[in-house]
Amino acid sequence: MGEKIKKSELFAQRIYHNKQRLSGESVYSHVLNVRSLLEKVGVRDENVLIATVLHHVISENMQGYMPEIKKEFGTEVSEILSHFEKISNLQIKIDSPKNLNKEYITQTYLNLSHDQNVLIILLADKVEGSKTLYALDPEKRKSSSNRCLYIYAPICRLVGLNEFASEMEKNAFQMLYTGEYFKIEKMLRDRSIITKNYLKNIKYLITDYLKENRINCLITYRIKSEYSIFNKYLTYKKVNKKTTYNDVHDVAAMRIVVESEEQCYLVEDLLKKIWQVDETQRDDYITNPRPNGYKSLHNLFFIEKEFPLEIQIRTNQMHEENEYGNSSHIFYKYGDKFIKYLRNNPDWLKTLNFKKAEEVSELQHFSDKVYTFTPKGDIIELPRGASILDFAYALHEDLGNRCVSGLVNEEIKKLSYILQDGERIEIGVTNKLNVNRDWLEYVITRQAKKSIKKVLRTQNSK
Repeated sequence: MGEKIKKSELFAQRIYHNKQRLSGESVYSHVLNVRSLLEKVGVRDENVLIATVLHHVISENMQGYMPEIKKEFGTEVSEILSHFEKISNLQIKIDSPKNLNKEYITQTYLNLSHDQNVLIILLADKVEGSKTLYALDPEKRKSSSNRCLYIYAPICRLVGLNEFASEMEKNAFQMLYTGEYFKIEKMLRDRSIITKNYLKNIKYLITDYLKENRINCLITYRIKSEYSIFNKYLTYKKVNKKTTYNDVHDVAAMRIVVESEEQCYLVEDLLKKIWQVDETQRDDYITNPRPNGYKSLHNLFFIEKEFPLEIQIRTNQMHEENEYGNSSHIFYKYGDKFIKYLRNNPDWLKTLNFKKAEEVSELQHFSDKVYTFTPKGDIIELPRGASILDFAYALHEDLGNRCVSGLVNEEIKKLSYILQDGERIEIGVTNKLNVNRDWLEYVITRQAKKSIKKVLRTQNSK
């Protein structure tokens, strides 16, 4: 461990002295745990690890230490903490997951994070925090759990930190759906044969078997999480209301990556010689790709009578396209704008992916947009360069026409003020129309210009 990191620990011990979280854990222990999470996923940058240990100066409203931090640890650490403050202060409204605009939320976090380092510190902090959700009061616990499931976990998957996402989903799911969580946990215990060690042995068996048949392959496997099983169960239940958790067959899955399309079918035939299959569960997405272009061969093999294992077989090219290309399942959860961006920037997912990217990248992918908030936490997307007046008209034409003032993060600003990412805007209005011709110089959105001109024409005709 470097001297500078040791120095940051001593500094942290001093400023967090006797400070505790609601769970009873000391703040100092918490930040060390967050740093440990980052080290486990491969973070080695000294400045990032130092900023991680010091990031609670933001959470604890201790910004008075920032000049000292900049002096002791340098500009880069100070800048990481400055950007961290912007994203950690976001209070996005998520009253209902169904009404959640995941696309806007993700774009907001990407824009405000500045680069991957800032974002992964936030995500690691949220993972660690999800372990003590039980310490929050019921309302806060529900809100924080929803944020884990519908905001932070999806962003974790977007940047390639699937282990972070799984941990958050498990902890949040347990808080929100306690009864269902323990039902699924019992089902997994009852199927005690489904263990990672058992899958590991099957992997070795298949590898040797295919090698004997002159097929080189790469095999990975996973056991579905409680939350994934719950979502799959809900999908099945839409078709058959009598569905139980035991009807979810693909609790365990294995992926075999081979060199050619011909080998995909050859591997399937070879596996059929040693295990029975459920042909009703077979999906040939190679011959008939999904609408998004996804390609793979899926089948359900009964390794034991009570142990169905979904095996996916694909080529390396298919795998790369499925994971990081236009057919990536991740992007198709975010909407048309993300899909269009990916098509125009085919390497984008790899640059976003923390483990795949060759270097830390800036996250300014939607720099032509600015993401601002209403006092209630609704996100308003506007073109970069938009003013307070543009914001008012984006909310409602009548609100724009009667606008007299704007509070930006509780500070009064001129109506011509140019908005920045993450700012919270409150519009002050009068009871009568307040439009004047000068306003056309303050706005850039077509909606605002159209509304202003309409009022001016009416006034002129009178």
